[in-house]
Amino acid sequence: MLAVDAGAEPGWKQLMSTWGIMERRTWMGNLSVWANDGYITPGMTGGETHDGALIREHLADILRTATVMIDVGAHIGSHTIAYALLSSPNARVFAFEAQRQQFALLRRNLDRSPVGYKVHARHAAAGHRTAPAVTLAASVEDGPCARQPVQYGSAQPFNLGGLALGTGGESISMVALDDLFPEVIERLDFLKLDVEGAEPFVLLGAARLVQRFRPTILLERNAKLVTPAMCESVGWSGGEVPEAVGLLRQWGYRKFLALNPENLLCT
Repeated sequence: MLAVDAGAEPGWKQLMSTWGIMERRTWMGNLSVWANDGYITPGMTGGETHDGALIREHLADILRTATVMIDVGAHIGSHTIAYALLSSPNARVFAFEAQRQQFALLRRNLDRSPVGYKVHARHAAAGHRTAPAVTLAASVEDGPCARQPVQYGSAQPFNLGGLALGTGGESISMVALDDLFPEVIERLDFLKLDVEGAEPFVLLGAARLVQRFRPTILLERNAKLVTPAMCESVGWSGGEVPEAVGLLRQWGYRKFLALNPENLLCT
């Protein structure tokens, strides 16, 4: 069984003394957020969270009957905690977040949530293979302060959730979901992928899981694509990287419902 990655540094207690952390009271409980996250934080008003309306409107019925869920690209937990909240008491959510600083806030939010016990969180990227070290990019390519070195808790706004795999940033481990879950789970009902263009790598590393269990998949799909820097970071040498929807079609998925301009629900 996966456990919360107690080795991730800095821990959330250290971060709470760092300038730039804000508290937001939301429909799923209190969440700690980066004050300078120019993409997520401004929408967290009136009790709302990022994608909160989408989750409640389109995913609630799916989550209600789901018992095993995986959230790849968990950020600070706005999806992860919602999945735990809307599912049965015995459900499990496995969450992966690559950014060390974001993972620290994810842990903080899980520790305070009454449904945090249902979540098993890991500080790692997910990809096509298991590797001890890959790298994130040093900067975000979109949003305010694009292509500047990313800063957490500064006075400058950044799309902190938009940091992708690449070169020049922090070194992290990468896991293939097929390697991590050979016998740990007996089913997989729901899979969410939001990894800034690297979704094909995650699917390639989860091919056995996806084809065996055919989970409903929430797939981020926007203008972000696999880049040469991503391929260099993860050690991809397989030629052209297949497109995520194309992979799912090969594996028998036939319905791709656009919930909004950036998210597909795949069944």
